[in-house]
Amino acid sequence: MKGGADFSRNNLDCLRVILASIVALFHISALTGLPAFDFLGKYCSPHFAVRSFFVISGMLIYRSYSRSSSISSYFDKRVRRIIRPISQPL
Repeated sequence: MKGGADFSRNNLDCLRVILASIVALFHISALTGLPAFDFLGKYCSPHFAVRSFFVISGMLIYRSYSRSSSISSYFDKRVRRIIRPISQPL
Protein backbone atom coordinates (compact mmCIF):
# COMPACT_ATOMS: atom_id res chain seq x y z
CA MET A 1 0.00 0.00 0.00
CA LYS A 2 1.93 3.00 -1.27
CA GLY A 3 1.60 6.23 0.70
CA GLY A 4 -0.64 4.66 3.36
CA ALA A 5 0.01 3.27 6.79
CA ASP A 6 1.30 -0.29 7.04
CA PHE A 7 -0.62 -1.76 9.95
CA SER A 8 0.89 -5.22 9.53
CA ARG A 9 4.02 -4.01 11.34
CA ASN A 10 3.93 -3.12 15.03
CA ASN A 11 4.20 0.52 16.01
CA LEU A 12 5.42 -0.11 19.53
CA ASP A 13 9.15 0.29 18.89
CA CYS A 14 9.11 3.97 19.85
CA LEU A 15 7.39 3.21 23.16
CA ARG A 16 9.87 0.42 23.89
CA VAL A 17 12.80 2.78 23.18
CA ILE A 18 11.34 5.36 25.57
CA LEU A 19 10.82 2.78 28.31
CA ALA A 20 14.32 1.32 27.85
CA SER A 21 15.77 4.85 27.94
CA ILE A 22 14.03 5.55 31.26
CA VAL A 23 15.56 2.40 32.74
CA ALA A 24 19.00 3.30 31.35
CA LEU A 25 18.80 6.81 32.83
CA PHE A 26 17.87 5.40 36.25
CA HIS A 27 20.85 3.05 36.05
CA ILE A 28 23.15 5.96 35.17
CA SER A 29 21.70 7.92 38.07
CA ALA A 30 22.20 5.06 40.52
CA LEU A 31 25.73 4.32 39.36
CA THR A 32 27.02 7.89 39.20
CA GLY A 33 25.06 9.54 42.00
CA LEU A 34 25.05 12.79 40.03
CA PRO A 35 22.47 15.32 41.24
CA ALA A 36 21.61 16.15 37.59
CA PHE A 37 19.50 13.00 37.50
CA ASP A 38 17.48 13.74 40.66
CA PHE A 39 14.52 14.97 38.61
CA LEU A 40 13.88 11.47 37.24
CA GLY A 41 12.09 10.22 40.34
CA LYS A 42 9.54 13.03 40.13
CA TYR A 43 8.42 12.26 36.58
CA CYS A 44 8.79 8.53 35.96
CA SER A 45 9.08 5.18 37.66
CA PRO A 46 11.78 2.66 36.74
CA HIS A 47 9.58 -0.19 38.01
CA PHE A 48 6.73 0.87 35.73
CA ALA A 49 9.12 1.24 32.79
CA VAL A 50 10.61 -2.25 33.24
CA ARG A 51 7.23 -3.92 33.68
CA SER A 52 5.72 -2.07 30.73
CA PHE A 53 8.68 -2.96 28.51
CA PHE A 54 8.34 -6.65 29.35
CA VAL A 55 4.55 -6.64 28.91
CA ILE A 56 4.82 -5.06 25.47
CA SER A 57 7.68 -7.35 24.45
CA GLY A 58 5.78 -10.40 25.69
CA MET A 59 2.70 -9.35 23.75
CA LEU A 60 4.75 -8.98 20.57
CA ILE A 61 6.42 -12.37 21.07
CA TYR A 62 3.05 -14.03 21.70
CA ARG A 63 1.59 -12.37 18.60
CA SER A 64 4.48 -13.72 16.56
CA TYR A 65 3.98 -17.20 18.05
CA SER A 66 0.23 -17.20 17.41
CA ARG A 67 0.81 -16.38 13.72
CA SER A 68 3.14 -19.37 13.30
CA SER A 69 1.92 -22.70 11.99
CA SER A 70 4.05 -24.72 14.43
CA ILE A 71 6.57 -24.33 17.23
CA SER A 72 9.42 -25.18 14.86
CA SER A 73 8.19 -22.52 12.42
CA TYR A 74 8.13 -20.01 15.27
CA PHE A 75 11.68 -20.84 16.38
CA ASP A 76 12.90 -20.74 12.79
CA LYS A 77 11.47 -17.23 12.38
CA ARG A 78 12.98 -16.08 15.70
CA VAL A 79 16.44 -17.41 14.83
CA ARG A 80 16.32 -15.82 11.38
CA ARG A 81 15.35 -12.48 12.91
CA ILE A 82 18.14 -12.62 15.48
CA ILE A 83 20.91 -13.57 13.04
CA ARG A 84 19.74 -11.32 10.18
CA PRO A 85 22.48 -8.82 9.33
CA ILE A 86 21.85 -5.34 10.64
CA SER A 87 22.28 -3.90 7.15
CA GLN A 88 19.10 -5.59 5.94
CA PRO A 89 15.84 -3.70 6.48
CA LEU A 90 13.27 -5.25 8.79
